[in-house]
Amino acid sequence: MVFNPDTSSSYLKTFYVFLVIYLVAVCAISFKPRGTDQYWSLANVERVVHGDHQLRTNNIYPASMPDDLAGLPRPWVQNRPVVYLVVAIAFLVRNAQLSWLICNCLFLFATVFLLQKILRRSLVTEQATLLSSALLLLFPLNFYLVMQALPEQINQLLVMALAFTLLAVSNERAKALLAGLLGGLLIYQRDNFILLILLVPLYFILTSKGKSRITQLLIFLTVIAAYYLAKPLLLPSHTIHPISTLSIISEVRPGKHNMVNYLYTDFPHRSASDIAKVVVVKTINALRIQFDPRNSSALFTWSMNLLLLPFILLLIRFRRLDEFRQRFLLVTLMFCLIHISTIIFFENQYRFSAVLIPLLITCLTWWLQDRFNQHALKRFLLISCCVCLIADAAIAYGNRKEAIADSKLVARYQQIKSELVGSNNVMIEWSGGKQLLPAYVFEPAYCYFFPLDASINDLQQQAKRLNTDFYIVNRNGSVYRSLRASISKEEAIDSKKQLVLIQVARNTN
Repeated sequence: MVFNPDTSSSYLKTFYVFLVIYLVAVCAISFKPRGTDQYWSLANVERVVHGDHQLRTNNIYPASMPDDLAGLPRPWVQNRPVVYLVVAIAFLVRNAQLSWLICNCLFLFATVFLLQKILRRSLVTEQATLLSSALLLLFPLNFYLVMQALPEQINQLLVMALAFTLLAVSNERAKALLAGLLGGLLIYQRDNFILLILLVPLYFILTSKGKSRITQLLIFLTVIAAYYLAKPLLLPSHTIHPISTLSIISEVRPGKHNMVNYLYTDFPHRSASDIAKVVVVKTINALRIQFDPRNSSALFTWSMNLLLLPFILLLIRFRRLDEFRQRFLLVTLMFCLIHISTIIFFENQYRFSAVLIPLLITCLTWWLQDRFNQHALKRFLLISCCVCLIADAAIAYGNRKEAIADSKLVARYQQIKSELVGSNNVMIEWSGGKQLLPAYVFEPAYCYFFPLDASINDLQQQAKRLNTDFYIVNRNGSVYRSLRASISKEEAIDSKKQLVLIQVARNTN
């Protein structure tokens, strides 16, 4: 670590106080859950801590429906290492939402620590380092995600830990071993990080010499192979019919078929030319979403676009940078490529880009340091933090507003469960992420999700297997129209979205 003469103990104390205020603010703003996928994460934790203590889910999809109901309940829908960490904290605080908030803040603070270590190694002053850390905490997408029951914060930490390992660990074998352990965890966290199997070895080839290259490659790939072999035992999949890579490329269409890996089991055969056309369309769509100022996520996508500029400018000057910064840029480029492939082939969800934030803020600080004097650098970072703080206030207001709306919907489902459904299983038409709410409320009763184009005969057969006659459907949809003649009871859930609970006569065939 380099000693910086402008280090001020009062400045450090102020930053530590800021961390405490940040943690308290996050917990206060997000004391109630909101969202879509978040309800998977909450249900997982609550069942273990407050329910029957099973590491299982009550969510069932066509791709996870077993031939024998003895195969139910299935493992968690998103069976990831982070959920086990959150469960451990939840046993202490006895609140699933609070445990996610605490864990996310701890993951983010650990990321801040690694950011500071990297900046100090590159001779950035202490005040600039702390201001860059504050920017990382206040950056709109980070502030938004730290309040969600989602895996983005631990993914961000693992990415930064992998970057630090590749840059700072001097022993070649230890570096490869740690890189394999962290890379394997990232792959466990989200499948798109499988590209690390190619990119980390390429990094070793570019930055190492002689026999050490081969040694590093063998160690890294051996560790990743061990992870791969252990995954079915450690983290069994929710789906019984896993989607192939080609099907992901050709069938997952953001806004149309972004749940095909759960809702469908069979896909049409497509020629290479058809797949190529799909990739072109998806690439154009990803670019449109990334740069469309009218998009609902424009604040997040455009702030990330701006953060990419210093990284690109540093890449242009790559040969004039010192070796430490060159290697860091290679790591950043590696994760940029992974992110680009993710938003094109799978889905352009803005939250996936969160893993890039600490890497890009490091690039921003270096670019500012090279272009301006220390006073101007600190002033720019301070102004950036203030701008982010204003955006964060709007985000906090939006989160609270949606959380209150969600709590009312949860209360409505609880009323329906108490008065009508009871412990019965439910068939749920998938029309969007908010459909995860009833499954969260009806835990541990099984909730079978089906697509809008599902066969009525198939639905009736599945309902018979699950011994239920309750459906949650859209009143304007084809499923409701097909079942209308046999509806014996109907209860409105959400009048704006025409969402209703219906009870139908059993199919006795």
